[in-house]
Amino acid sequence: AAQHRFDAAIEEISEAQRHWESGGLKLVDELTEAYIKDHLPLDKLADQIFDHARSAVSAWWALSDDIVQRFGDTCKLGYPAWWLRDVGYPNGPPPSPPVPPYPETSSDSEVPRSSGKFE
Repeated sequence: AAQHRFDAAIEEISEAQRHWESGGLKLVDELTEAYIKDHLPLDKLADQIFDHARSAVSAWWALSDDIVQRFGDTCKLGYPAWWLRDVGYPNGPPPSPPVPPYPETSSDSEVPRSSGKFE
C-alpha cells in the first residue's frame, strides 16, 4: 500500500511501527515483572502477548487501507480522473478481509519452554 506515495506514507508507517513496537516492549517488561514478582502463570502471560499481537495485526490491516485511501495519488498512478470516478475510486477500496484467528490458549494448555540453546 505504501508504494502509492511512499514519501508521504512512510511517516504514518513509522509512527505506527514505533507505537506497536514500544507497546510490545513495555508489555514484555510488565509481564516479566509480573512473572518474577507474582509468579503469574505462563498461560496468562501468553494470552496477553497473543492479545497484543492480534491487536497489532488488525491495526496494520487498517493502516494499509488508510494509506491507500489517503495517499493514492491519481497523478502518480497515471489514471485519468474520469476513469477513476467511473470505477468508484473516490469511494475507496472495499474492506480488507478479516484477520485470521490466532490459536486460542487456555489455562490448562502448557506453554512450551525454551531449552536456552539455539538450534
